Amino acid sequence: MNRGARIAIAGLLGAGLGGVLSAAVYLLMTILDGSATAEAMAFSVFFGIGGAVAGLVLGIIVGALNLGLVGGSIAGLLATGAGIAAYVFAYGGPDRYGYFLSESSILLLVCTVPLIVTGVGVAALNRRLRRPRSTPPAGS
Repeated sequence: MNRGARIAIAGLLGAGLGGVLSAAVYLLMTILDGSATAEAMAFSVFFGIGGAVAGLVLGIIVGALNLGLVGGSIAGLLATGAGIAAYVFAYGGPDRYGYFLSESSILLLVCTVPLIVTGVGVAALNRRLRRPRSTPPAGS
């Protein structure tokens, strides 16, 4: 499979995995916390969209750099850190960074495991897509 197709497939798989896993983790956490079902489902959609965007970027990076399983997990952890940094710097000001950093703990809880699993899953698929296909012997 050529490189561009492999990167595109990795990006799409990353978006799907990241979105579904992030939404599922947030929904599970809010249901266990005792939140209202409608609120839990609505906010899980938002976290799912954010997880899908992060998973898309993560999948493209893992596919483009040909990262292995460990590299995929590290990339997932770094994607979580980048998301938290983006949140803190987008909403906080120089005098409020500490407050928004403490408020970002929900991002850490909801995004870390899904994005690490996304990175590992995309890396495993990428490794499988990189393998050359074996051809059967002549005359078989």
